[in-house]
Amino acid sequence: MISILRKLFKFLILITSLFLFTRLICNFYQVENKNVNTFPIVFYKDAYVDLRMSPPKLRVFSLNHCLINGSFLIIRFEDYKQENIKMLGEPIEADCPWSWAPNCYYSSHVFEVSLYNVPLEELLKIRKVNILINGKVIDLNIKQVMPKLKDGLTICVQPVYWYNQFQNIILFIESWRNQGASHFIVYFHSSTKEVKMVLDHYQKLGILTIMPWPTFGTLPTQFPNINSQVYRVGHNLAANLCVLEMKTTLGSIVDFDELIVPKNGYSSVLALSIQKLGQENVGALEFENTRVQLDLSNDKTGFDTSSLKNPALVDKKGPPKLIFKTSSIEIILTHSVRKFIKTTDRTLKVAHGTLIHYRYNGGKLLSKKMKDFSIFDGHNFDGHIENMKNTTKIIFGVGQSIFKSEIIWKLNECIEEIKAANICRSTVTFCKSRMENIASWEIHRTPGIFKF
Repeated sequence: MISILRKLFKFLILITSLFLFTRLICNFYQVENKNVNTFPIVFYKDAYVDLRMSPPKLRVFSLNHCLINGSFLIIRFEDYKQENIKMLGEPIEADCPWSWAPNCYYSSHVFEVSLYNVPLEELLKIRKVNILINGKVIDLNIKQVMPKLKDGLTICVQPVYWYNQFQNIILFIESWRNQGASHFIVYFHSSTKEVKMVLDHYQKLGILTIMPWPTFGTLPTQFPNINSQVYRVGHNLAANLCVLEMKTTLGSIVDFDELIVPKNGYSSVLALSIQKLGQENVGALEFENTRVQLDLSNDKTGFDTSSLKNPALVDKKGPPKLIFKTSSIEIILTHSVRKFIKTTDRTLKVAHGTLIHYRYNGGKLLSKKMKDFSIFDGHNFDGHIENMKNTTKIIFGVGQSIFKSEIIWKLNECIEEIKAANICRSTVTFCKSRMENIASWEIHRTPGIFKF
């Protein structure tokens, strides 16, 4: 009887081992396979050694089809002798496919591994990582991410595409600077030449960095076209990269038509944020959405002065946006923090400020509702208006460019068709045929941003 039980026990161990081995191989082959056409994945050009964490983590960002649980990459450091390392992957949005993009084949992912056994002095020297995948080696440059110690507020704008509202950008940058912002990072795919002129102007001043965000490349033909199967040009991927690129202690990720301001009683949103984020275990601040309508000036190169001084409130709700400690964020989404580095950190809803979301035609107006905020400091309102007018003249000269409203109408028309068709909202690809002939476009085609 004992002999039979021993044999049965050995048999169960063998079956269990075979099951675990088979599962490991299956997981491995979801990402790591000798067949070059096995798994569709594109990597961002830089990997990050994140020294904000303890122990530090190596982080690799990608766009790919959904992984099965336990999928991993095999990597090695090019200039540091060590055995190959396994990196586990997860979708940035937590779910795959993401509930906001159920019809998109590719999602944003991050692969991570804690670097327990690599001395700090060696981590600071490592410059390249090799990914061993699909029978080949993909090289990524390594950037070290240090804890953020520089005082200031960095504003990040997610990928800009088919964008023509240059007036928005001048108002955006000047009003955010008035609120204490010290630097801007803009991920750029495409825009009209006027928009690019504005961005180039501020980049030359040293207060804005343009980060190229071209198309994602071409994967083997048996897979769906990645450029038509990524939701909104991979904006959450860009957002998380932007947090790592920020140098200041505070950051925010917004669009060109969004501004966070304090309500009456605070000198700037920077002052408000420093105070609120100084509270124990507060890693981010959430500001509720206030929709307003602004009127363009007669020549359409800027905004009507009275409209800026007294913007019309609109009866329309919208999601919040955040200001956060840049050393506290592990994974961020458009409207919330998905994961803090410290599990004790939290997001605080702020009643003393609001997110102004401005449009040219916002909807039903709420003219009787009192406003307890302003776009610019009321003590020097005229000075801010004059500064924006002078900036516009410097950029465009005497023959200022006239804004073409039909461009945004065409884009919005295309977006509505995408929604109605219930397909992946990949606006860059699906709207290309109708957009490319109605303006002179600046399109970033920098090679090597995405690797596959």
